[in-house]
Amino acid sequence: MNYLTLKTMLAVKSKYIEEAHIGEELFQDKAYELERQCMTVQNTVQRKVFSLAEALEAYGVSNEDFENYLAKTITEKYLNTITPKMYLRVVKKKFHHGLGNEHPKEVARVDKSLDQLTGELEA
Repeated sequence: MNYLTLKTMLAVKSKYIEEAHIGEELFQDKAYELERQCMTVQNTVQRKVFSLAEALEAYGVSNEDFENYLAKTITEKYLNTITPKMYLRVVKKKFHHGLGNEHPKEVARVDKSLDQLTGELEA
């Protein structure tokens, strides 16, 4: 199944099958529906079915909604097991892995801010 086929199926789902109406009734809660769509986007990108941009468009999810979903998911998954200081250190390391060699000036500024925030948490 390619991107165009999926997009067409999503656009016309309620025209051809009764099950689409049943599904719409089950997803009355907009927050729950958005979370499920974001999970589908994440899964689709991880399986390399679509690029992130294609998946966001196909499932009607905005960049901001997807970023909020990721932040919530990461927070729920990890913050219950680590301290806030450790979380900031992990964020710093993740930032280095993502941008370290390509943008050293930006990384240095973020490092300074995270170090300051970590220090404030220790005080």
